[in-house]
Amino acid sequence: WGGDAVVFLSVQSIEHASGDNPDQWEHRQRQDRVLQFCDSVRATGVACANEIRIGDDPAAEILDYCQGSRIDVLCMGHRSRGLLSRVFSLGSVAKGCIKASVAAIWILKS
Repeated sequence: WGGDAVVFLSVQSIEHASGDNPDQWEHRQRQDRVLQFCDSVRATGVACANEIRIGDDPAAEILDYCQGSRIDVLCMGHRSRGLLSRVFSLGSVAKGCIKASVAAIWILKS
């Protein structure tokens, strides 16, 4: 990027990326919100992009992107999907990134 920038990275499973999944509509809604937020960030003079990666291991895809893009800080959302993730603070993707990332990580609970 060559300077300060915000990059929204989404990782879709191969199943979701094919368009044959009923959750595709929900994913498009999220992407629309990200694009609107990106426009707000750009209005402040900061570069912003929305990247989508396809793969079945989100943590590996995130770490690969961070390593290849020289990311300084990785900010991740956490949704508490199941009973165990409500009891324990982090999900498997966040845990996988924390274990292997060389960048600082900031977890936001939504």
